[in-house]
Amino acid sequence: MNLSKETSVYLTSKDSKSRLEKISESEILTESKAELKSIRLHTNLLRQSILGFGGAFTEASASIYDQLDKNKKNEVIEAYFGKSGNQYNMGRTHINSCDFSLGNYALCETEDRELTDFSIQRDKKMLIPFIKSALEKASAPIHIMASPWSPPPWMKTNNQMNHGGKLKEEYQDTWAEYYCKYIKFYEEDGVPIWGISVQNEPEAVQTWDSCIYSGEEERDFIKNFLGPALEKNKYLDKKLVIWDHNRDIMVERASTILNDENFSIRNKIEAWMAEMNSHVGNVQTGALSDLTTNTTVSIKHYGVAGGNDSLGEWKFVNCFPVALGEIALDWGSNDTVEEYTVDWAYDYWTHAGGAGSS
Repeated sequence: MNLSKETSVYLTSKDSKSRLEKISESEILTESKAELKSIRLHTNLLRQSILGFGGAFTEASASIYDQLDKNKKNEVIEAYFGKSGNQYNMGRTHINSCDFSLGNYALCETEDRELTDFSIQRDKKMLIPFIKSALEKASAPIHIMASPWSPPPWMKTNNQMNHGGKLKEEYQDTWAEYYCKYIKFYEEDGVPIWGISVQNEPEAVQTWDSCIYSGEEERDFIKNFLGPALEKNKYLDKKLVIWDHNRDIMVERASTILNDENFSIRNKIEAWMAEMNSHVGNVQTGALSDLTTNTTVSIKHYGVAGGNDSLGEWKFVNCFPVALGEIALDWGSNDTVEEYTVDWAYDYWTHAGGAGSS
């Protein structure tokens, strides 16, 4: 590998003293004559468009940013969002605390169906100023997606934010309004919310903030509570992200939601790969085992199937779906939806602790 004069190599590792150390090319080669793998771009072969790249705004990263002097803050924002930097145009943040917060907290700690004590004061101390700094100096508009890691303890079956648990049925309507209050409060404070996901990692019981939904539970919560709340509060322009998790059972989760004949939405539903990980093999087997590169599957009205009543095509590359595109339906209506071509996109995203995670 021959690096140009403009290229530098940096090493960061939790298992060493290297946190962000500049190293020579030779230090990352395992053999004296070895060369790093190259990426070959076929510029004449156009496939999906990429919505963008970005990272996470968390309370932990905001607390570090808050301690920097003005020059260093400008340097950080420019490096990630500026014209001379990565030019990130995506940002993810958390509703309530997450695993990269300074501790568990909820925006409404009081058990109250009316959410009277709902407040973003804690976020306004460090997190929101961090996001605003990026919004003000970014070279392109930033799409902010907000995700809950857990509802407040009083809404959950295990009465805590950590270790999984589920949303109590009696608080489904209150939790749906919670998302809308979050959007309202953040936007009134100058942070536009591009979209929300239903739940971060809805199938993972973690030692940190987490909450479990089956595919049927996620579907029914959207259909009966979250969707109507978004409509009532006039937030149908917001993106709604389902299965905010690994891709190993992405097909099954998307099918569970979209195959329900009584499930219809006016907003757009998008299934995102939350992480590009090692689960490709699971997606390539089973129902997709007979698919080949560039195979397309038609999405029928309310589901994944063949037929003439098609909303678009589900495209596969290298035998796995790169994403599920936007499908526009109507809440509470079984009216015929005009056929149109789905605009497919794929997104590489992680939700690690800093704005530099991508």
